Amino acid sequence: MKNRKTPERRSSPFPDPGWYTDFMPGKIAVATVLFPVFLMLSACSPGRAWESLLVLADIAAEDEASLLKKRTPEPLRQEVPFVSGEKNYFADIYFPGEGVKAGILLVPGAAPKGKNDPRVVSFARTLARAHFAVLVPDIPSLREQRVHSGNIREVAEAFAWLVERPELTPEGRAGIVAMSYASGPAILASMRPETEDRVQFILAIGGYYDLPEVLIFFTTGYFRINEEWKYLEHSKRVIDD
Repeated sequence: MKNRKTPERRSSPFPDPGWYTDFMPGKIAVATVLFPVFLMLSACSPGRAWESLLVLADIAAEDEASLLKKRTPEPLRQEVPFVSGEKNYFADIYFPGEGVKAGILLVPGAAPKGKNDPRVVSFARTLARAHFAVLVPDIPSLREQRVHSGNIREVAEAFAWLVERPELTPEGRAGIVAMSYASGPAILASMRPETEDRVQFILAIGGYYDLPEVLIFFTTGYFRINEEWKYLEHSKRVIDD
């Protein structure tokens, strides 16, 4: 790394609530990332433009007051065990206070709190207020930052369980939303033969786009923000295979 400043070191591995918060400046970043998506959806119907703005404002508000919170009942969060592909899972389901129009599998990134991360909980509640039934699986390897190829199968099996429940996915309407690292496994899971015809949409938030730099981070701990190299200690076993 010639002619670059000495990378800044950090003492704690994956600072809670997630190392990627250093270059995801909170509410503004979330709204900026999602705005094009909701703008595209709102173009289909004038009525959806207003609904999209309500959703964006609620995402930005996080747990604070918003017009969407005022206009919709509080979603119900319930932890459920389930079996899919001969494997036992736990997940949270967020039920809308009003009718379910579609289902979403929301996959957290590689963060210590997983499905209980406050940002994940807040985002899931917003989606539920927009009439989605939201399934947020607990994937232990992601919480432990020990990623592996089996994450693809885990995402596919969680989605299979969701889409087989008509009360959560009316007329089979279902998709996947994935955060950070989980974007890769989610996209690959959506391409599996048993899944590809059932996933009607996929949204990746904060996913990686440069594989060499991802590999540099996972193998050395170095990463770049605005062309400046930084260093972050992480688990020596962050990649299992």
